[in-house]
Amino acid sequence: NTVYLGNAFTAGVSTAGGIADAKNTVEQVRLPTPQAGRYLFRVRGASVPGNGRALTDRQGYALVVSGGFGLPDPAPLPAPTALAVTANDANGVHVAFTAASGAQGFQLYRANGSCAVAAAGDFRLAGQAAAAPLIDTRTQGGLRYAYKLRAIGGDVEGELSSCIDVVSAADCSLLPEFDAESLVADAARETCGVSLSWQAAQLTCLSSGGITYKVERDTDPYFSQPQTIAAAISSASYEDTSVTDGTRYSYRVTAMDGFGNTAPLSRVVTATPSGAGGPDPAAFLDDVDTHSYLQAETPWQITNTTANDGALSYHAGADGSNYPDNTCASITTPPLTLPAAAKLSFAARYNLEFEWDGVVQEISTDDGATWSELVPDGGYPSSFAQTTPGTPNNACRFLPTRKAFSGVSTASSNADPANATAVAVFKPFSVDLASHAGQTVKIRWRFSSDGAEGFAGFHLDSVKIGTDAGFDTVFRNGFETSGANAHICH
Repeated sequence: NTVYLGNAFTAGVSTAGGIADAKNTVEQVRLPTPQAGRYLFRVRGASVPGNGRALTDRQGYALVVSGGFGLPDPAPLPAPTALAVTANDANGVHVAFTAASGAQGFQLYRANGSCAVAAAGDFRLAGQAAAAPLIDTRTQGGLRYAYKLRAIGGDVEGELSSCIDVVSAADCSLLPEFDAESLVADAARETCGVSLSWQAAQLTCLSSGGITYKVERDTDPYFSQPQTIAAAISSASYEDTSVTDGTRYSYRVTAMDGFGNTAPLSRVVTATPSGAGGPDPAAFLDDVDTHSYLQAETPWQITNTTANDGALSYHAGADGSNYPDNTCASITTPPLTLPAAAKLSFAARYNLEFEWDGVVQEISTDDGATWSELVPDGGYPSSFAQTTPGTPNNACRFLPTRKAFSGVSTASSNADPANATAVAVFKPFSVDLASHAGQTVKIRWRFSSDGAEGFAGFHLDSVKIGTDAGFDTVFRNGFETSGANAHICH
């Protein structure tokens, strides 16, 4: 047999050998003067990683064959009859049938659901063989499937058979459906504890029983020494009471069905226990290493790749990767009732596509219902000036006039346009919050990217909110005034 690979051409004609094209989604085999005989066309996915959800590691495709074939086509063979399921077990569903003689082979088509609900366009090729029975080896136990058959004669498909359906008795390996981004933590309470909650996972193997969860905790956000603090719990929440005030903890959750099929891990959330009043707004410190209060939307995460002080910072992107395209996501403080003369200070290191992607600061006085600009002292160093006017193409839809952190924070500039070559460093920034004295506020850093180039992203560290006097005190020692004690759990 001669094998022709897609897109392996010499002078526009397919030639044997060559290198398989594992990148392009459109491929061709072109034979202007094909030799007489039978040709088999096959499509294979070289690498389909999926996204952790059931069956996303498969890739659909369309195959079109055109040319001058032997005409007229032979008459199609009659449809197979007397379909029957003769075996249904871990080895697959076996479909037997009766067919007219002269067929060169048979093809089995499958649709999800029963014959009564499966539409004609739902059926997909599930198996083929030269004789009965035809076997479907890719079923999932507990799910119902509908089957139809065709005979093949003279390389032409015959008439379609009637339908038969069956509930598969094979093993089921489908993963539970679990929203890995839904995990949240609340660590502000009078008695020290961290309340965890998440959206309940859904069974995909319907006969596997109920969903249970495992909750893990570590003081390292990378879970170098994870501790299982709850196992086989059925509720979509957990209260961790074995915690200490002012200590940072990281959590993650796993969902599992009764067959042991495990959904991908939840995102990691980090919490630092405080009193019912939350962290002290007169001396708020989030250095990530010892205290972590900011609430992060994906892709924001804690990273150990760079830091202003200590070993950790917040990063709008994954470790070792550029930030994702078409993303609008925030990292936000908890509610803080600001004292008089309060100020915000933080350190930022960033490499964001100059005047296309950026980060802005915003403040809310109504628990996040609405947000207003919070301009850093001295103003923003850049803007979204290059974004498309009218309907901006950055994910948060910031207009070209919107000021922002953009470009590269270098030793000599806060908005260097040389994204590909400039070296980013941490730079200090501050905001006077005196006009918000007495208000309960949230402050967020909002990252927005478009669909074009991405770079190292935005790193945030050393976030402080308070007064000069507040920062000079030795806080979290249990000897503060009664007002400050609302910020310490016991």
